[in-house]
Amino acid sequence: VKGTPDVEVVSAEQVKTLVGLLSNNQKTTVEEAAKAMSNLTLQDQNIQTILNNGAVPPLVNHLRNADANIQLQAAWALSN
Repeated sequence: VKGTPDVEVVSAEQVKTLVGLLSNNQKTTVEEAAKAMSNLTLQDQNIQTILNNGAVPPLVNHLRNADANIQLQAAWALSN
């Protein structure tokens, strides 16, 4: 698909790092972490690793974020 990023298979440690960034105080950091998580969910091989390493609760919490861009990225990650 045109415009789809090349996505690698992710390790548990990488997911844990992104999960930690989802709790950051900087809006841009949270948005980029959610976007990265969304991109990673495009690979079926990554979904179980993401589920096993605690990404769902913070993504669900960000559905209520005051920033619409963060909400959107969290929704994309969860929908993939």
